[in-house]
Amino acid sequence: MTARQVLVWSPEREDRLRHVQLAERLQLPLNTEAEFPEDAWVLNFKTDGLYLQDHARGGVTVNIQPRPGEPRRIPGPKTGPLAQAIGRQSQTMIDATGGFGQDALALWRMGLTVTIIERQPLLFALLEDAVARLSQAYPHMPSPTLLFGDAMVLLPSLPPVDCVYLDPMFPPKRKSSALAKKPMQLLDTLLDGDPDKLELLAVALRCSAKRVVVKSPTWAKPLAGKPDLSLASKLLRFDVYLAKGENYV
Repeated sequence: MTARQVLVWSPEREDRLRHVQLAERLQLPLNTEAEFPEDAWVLNFKTDGLYLQDHARGGVTVNIQPRPGEPRRIPGPKTGPLAQAIGRQSQTMIDATGGFGQDALALWRMGLTVTIIERQPLLFALLEDAVARLSQAYPHMPSPTLLFGDAMVLLPSLPPVDCVYLDPMFPPKRKSSALAKKPMQLLDTLLDGDPDKLELLAVALRCSAKRVVVKSPTWAKPLAGKPDLSLASKLLRFDVYLAKGENYV
């Protein structure tokens, strides 16, 4: 990612101010040409949100709508392996590996108080835009708290929560595996494979009030030895590490 230019692209005059402010805040160059700059990654506001784009793969944004199969009622029921892993009695959680925030937003829609930490500036900008859209769509609900920085530094300074959630990047299972979806390709490029996930897990295990949940593909080994509980779907597994004296509820 760092080998390619990153800029804010504002081809339309009507929405220029937001692009100018974003470029200044992220200290990125502003491009106002009508044609897409082919050799760069660009941030561009569209009618449905802020997009990170490149010429070859198109663009991605943070979706604030429920994913297929998820309840549309807010707050919705705490159902499925993710909710069970987080704990149906849990009320507060920190997603320490924000990314595109889809699991954190799913838990927010279930009624949890959610804090999202993201250290990558471009991903943080996408999440910040999503939280702003969320506050407009649901003005009577408290939006997730969004923090910029390294979770290994921030976690020890934050109040205890019911759960710390980790969704680190994992390498493909084998070379012949199907290509990851576009958002995951971009995440892998931005995060360079998430090389410090073991260190982050160690910090999370020291800081979580009740449990740490690690999301992984079903074929991957647990990050920290045998978990207290594992909950799996067809492709994903949630490994639960409980604090001393806690139960599975």
